[in-house]
Amino acid sequence: MSAFQPLLVAAGFLLLSTAAHAADLPGSKDPDGFRRFEGSEIIHYATSPREQYFLARGEGSTGAGFEKAERVEGATVRVVYKAPLGTTSLEVFRAYQQMLAGLGFEETFKLDTGSLYALSAKDFQQRFYFQADYVARKDREDTPFQDAKNQYYLTARLAKDGQAINAAVYVAESDGLDWQEPTAGRPIVIRLGQPVIGVDVISSGQASRMVEIKATEMAKALTDTGKIDIYGIYFDTDRTDLKPESKSTLEEVAKLLKTDPSLRLEVAGHTDNTGAPAHNMQLSGGRAAAVVNALVTTYGVDRARLQAKGYGDSKPVAPNDTEQNRARNRRVELRKL
Repeated sequence: MSAFQPLLVAAGFLLLSTAAHAADLPGSKDPDGFRRFEGSEIIHYATSPREQYFLARGEGSTGAGFEKAERVEGATVRVVYKAPLGTTSLEVFRAYQQMLAGLGFEETFKLDTGSLYALSAKDFQQRFYFQADYVARKDREDTPFQDAKNQYYLTARLAKDGQAINAAVYVAESDGLDWQEPTAGRPIVIRLGQPVIGVDVISSGQASRMVEIKATEMAKALTDTGKIDIYGIYFDTDRTDLKPESKSTLEEVAKLLKTDPSLRLEVAGHTDNTGAPAHNMQLSGGRAAAVVNALVTTYGVDRARLQAKGYGDSKPVAPNDTEQNRARNRRVELRKL
């Protein structure tokens, strides 16, 4: 029993989890304490002992949901199901809403009109899917939700005594495809109109919070110490492209610079010690340059006020002995010039 199962036991639902379906992927199972939609089969399964995960919070027509996001960290379970033919994505979505409410979860966000912004639905699918497990991020470009229609999304949270479980559920009706699951010997057939369900569960030792730092906090730290570490700027693993979830933090950095026109900053990139030192130095420099370019091109900051520099893994703020500490070392630092 995991450390978080007692929360579900107290809600009275742990023993109601359905038995595994004969067609489930070998070694897969429902998230602890969760029930699946009746007749569903597991077509993808992954777990991680600790993962950084983003819960969509955007509601604007251009945000695709993830332009504003909440970051949480914890042990992650990803289960993707295909529901029986003849059901609808809305029917499945409502069933998951009821199940989570019955378990004591509080709904924290939802997109329930059936349309996740027509111009960026594919972007939403990929941002949801390519974050919860290493295999999905590194080895694939397609998803089992590819070209799906009638899409619904929700997040919910169960918190008690400093512990927290966050759940994200995404349901959509397939356009029909043969899904080649990496661990399956043959493609898994998903029929036209068949609902596909993604359930991500993130269990953490403390309640999560929005990871935002304000311009006033940056200004105070720069005045007091001449530097500040920023953790609200995000990149994919081993990449230098800024993720949309970085927008709110970049806006605060731009606000800082516009409030104090005389301020000049070194934008320093740092990595953990995964990878060769030379590679880490190049990666951190590219990330620092990406931040500078965004501040200049998107927010109109004078490039002459900014210097990009990469330090690789040479200036850790914590030992690189746990994933949590390595996450602390992967950061952007602002230094007053």
